[in-house]
Amino acid sequence: MKFPDLMDVANGLLSLASLAHHVNSQAANNLQWQDEYFVALKVNPVVHKLLSTKRLAIVAETDADFSALMIYETLRLASLFFAGLLRDECRVGPAGAIESKSRLVKVLASRYVVDWSSFMDLRLWVLCVAALSDKENRQWYLEEVVKAMDHLELIDWSDALNVLRELIWVDAMQEMEADALGADVANYLVAVR
Repeated sequence: MKFPDLMDVANGLLSLASLAHHVNSQAANNLQWQDEYFVALKVNPVVHKLLSTKRLAIVAETDADFSALMIYETLRLASLFFAGLLRDECRVGPAGAIESKSRLVKVLASRYVVDWSSFMDLRLWVLCVAALSDKENRQWYLEEVVKAMDHLELIDWSDALNVLRELIWVDAMQEMEADALGADVANYLVAVR
């Protein structure tokens, strides 16, 4: 079995994390979302890098590690979805968030067994990003988020949010939705623990 080259998706994730850090460090300047230079110089190059990542056709990669392929594709789609959410926030169209979300949800909903154990923090990020905008399947996301939290030995939503902020998170963009997801996670934790 071969493990697919993760360099391009890793570079995309790093660029997205750098962009999120920049946005969070400039939080006092709420006008940056409407600044066309911000979009042109900061957001669009990251989106271009993400769109340039290789798409892996899972059925075509017969000799590759299936878990690795699924992780790669899930991270690629989650990154595109997150970038689309940023472009939506900047009021730039077409943002592509809806298309990326539907593909991401389809990959997450597949019932294949994927070993995320080495990348559980990234799995938590993918699940939370997807859960923020998929309220119809919230119960499934809650179960999976709590499994990821348990694997990472996180006690509550604030611990999970700290992990997300260390990875890729924009507080100004996700604050209200994250509060609602956090309340749902807290209620779910009370019910299952």
